[in-house]
Amino acid sequence: MNTVEFTLYGSVLDSAYTVLIERLRGLSDPKFEKFHEHELVFANKNVKAGVINWHVRRSLDQPNAPYHVKYMGDNEADVNEKCPVNVRKVINCLCTSNDMMAFLGDIGFRMQYEFVAKGILFKKGPIKVTVSKIYRVIEAGNSSAVEKFTDSHLVEMSALSSFPEDPIANTIREFADQLKP
Repeated sequence: MNTVEFTLYGSVLDSAYTVLIERLRGLSDPKFEKFHEHELVFANKNVKAGVINWHVRRSLDQPNAPYHVKYMGDNEADVNEKCPVNVRKVINCLCTSNDMMAFLGDIGFRMQYEFVAKGILFKKGPIKVTVSKIYRVIEAGNSSAVEKFTDSHLVEMSALSSFPEDPIANTIREFADQLKP
């Protein structure tokens, strides 16, 4: 089964963070989760398919949790110019490994970059909204040696579907419009 992800990205200055969080608490489902994750992005050049990227995340709060591995395809072209969000194919899986770096290296992938994200995950039905502070990893592989990347937070809205023409795209856009200042 092909899975597509509908996404919108934005940012909010640190000075407006509290207002956004309060608004999301009012508009989203009552339960929310805090997260603190280390993400590494790996790439492998395949001559036929071009560059293939895998995003590998692990929880820093729960060290025994499995790795979350995600393939994200390129944004799909909106032929009719009617889709209000980005659409791309994705593959998500959970993995356990004693050495994920060695495993990906053995199959031809090399790390491109890494970062630490700390934030809050909200849900509104099938829509996930994350508000994350992104930190640059100063020393490769050391997720505790970080520095602030910007004076803002990354805001990501997403939903998964089996259908590229799913009406959830409009629902995401409408929900995002409610968060405008």
